[in-house]
Amino acid sequence: MRPRPGALAAAVEGALGPRTRLVVLADLHNPGGMMLDADEARALDALAARRNLRVLCDETFRDAGERAPATLASQSERWVTTGSLTKSFGLGGLRIGWIAGDARTLADCETVHDAFSAQPSLLSVALARDLVPHLERLRVRTHGILAANHAEFARLAARQGRFAGPAVRGTTTWREFGAEDEGDRFAQFAGERFSVALARGSYFGRARGLRIALGGEPAAFRAAIEALEQAAAAFPWTAAAVAARHA
Repeated sequence: MRPRPGALAAAVEGALGPRTRLVVLADLHNPGGMMLDADEARALDALAARRNLRVLCDETFRDAGERAPATLASQSERWVTTGSLTKSFGLGGLRIGWIAGDARTLADCETVHDAFSAQPSLLSVALARDLVPHLERLRVRTHGILAANHAEFARLAARQGRFAGPAVRGTTTWREFGAEDEGDRFAQFAGERFSVALARGSYFGRARGLRIALGGEPAAFRAAIEALEQAAAAFPWTAAAVAARHA
């Protein structure tokens, strides 16, 4: 069940302090993979206008979502977004990203970049510029890989109830377990005994859960899912009941 419209903006407003000037979020959500829908974005924009805030949204995962390409920077001058060729397009080796926003913000970013950042690799810049006309092909490739991996994870969840939960989207999903530190302990166990790399829940402030990445070539992902299932079968779970939740 999705939250009621405006619930995210209300939660953000409840967390604001008197000196808050910037709200930072990710779309797709990291670690949960949820998409920020249009109603939620409009509610956040209205909150930003009312409280004189800016909204910084990391859109690194956005193109892995099931929707038309876009950027929330077009919502209003209150939004600034960051993106890259890394997560959605699989081109992290180029180390190229971008910022979208209003003209004054971009001018300020350019000044800071010139003052504090080394010049990026000219070869990476040239390759990235040449790849721009082909981003749709890369996006289609990504969605094909994710569709196969989502189906593989769904089959695991059907066999192994500990990984049951909301339908997966994007490049990551979040699962929680019964005991307070069970996500961290299982991630360590799976890594040491079965060479499965999982992001511990404590990295996200909740040790009972863990983040599972859904990217990678399907054959390699299938092998990883098999190792994950073996790890789950061998792990000494401390709680019989499973609380599989989404972030």
